[in-house]
Amino acid sequence: MSGVGEKLRERRISLGLSLEQVEEYTKIRRFYIESIENDEYKGLPGKVYIIGFLRSYCKLLDLDSKELIEEFNQSWPDTDNVSKYVQENSYRQKKSPKVSFNYNKLVRFGILVLAVIVLIGVNKIWNSSMPVPAPPDDTIISEPNENNGNETPNDDVDEPEQETEYTGVTIEVIPVRGDCWLEVSINNNIVFSRIIKQGEDSLIFEDESEIRMVFGDAGAVDIMHNGELLEPIGNAGEVVRKTFLKEDDI
Repeated sequence: MSGVGEKLRERRISLGLSLEQVEEYTKIRRFYIESIENDEYKGLPGKVYIIGFLRSYCKLLDLDSKELIEEFNQSWPDTDNVSKYVQENSYRQKKSPKVSFNYNKLVRFGILVLAVIVLIGVNKIWNSSMPVPAPPDDTIISEPNENNGNETPNDDVDEPEQETEYTGVTIEVIPVRGDCWLEVSINNNIVFSRIIKQGEDSLIFEDESEIRMVFGDAGAVDIMHNGELLEPIGNAGEVVRKTFLKEDDI
């Protein structure tokens, strides 16, 4: 095959991903991934399955799956009616749902709207026919209070609560020099795992004690630790694993 596997391999390496990580994230066996990257398709289940593998792999690497599948089809004769399968699958995804029209529901809705309008009109007519009571002749003058002019502020008024300062770990990741695979674990649970693209909004993670991160390209990002910019933790293309603790634990 011409170029499909090589493009996938080059993109994977540029993102700092290993074959084991690709197998974990895509659920595709490592043998199949290596065969696709080496353009060796004889040992794979069939063309339909290969196309499915390509879609999943391209999605992980943020590549245009349509372009690579077209290149793959040009190099593999369409002997098992795969083109028809791809077109039908694409049609099913784009097909809009049918909208059913219920005449009885429309009539009931119209009657309800009409009833609301009639009730509003009756209410306005009723209110306009009611006599307006005349104001009283006598003006009530309040007696002076012993404390008039000498009122003191209420000592029981609660003062606004002061916000407590956050004392945990806050990490902000900013992709400024390139794309980077990022995996974040908090309390031994993976809470974030995907490619972050250069120029997208920064990502903020917080925890009371520690945050563990894996950077596929450590030189592509800037890192803020509790509001302070850190020195680069690695070079371009370098895979770095780092645990961030509270400032007083570093």
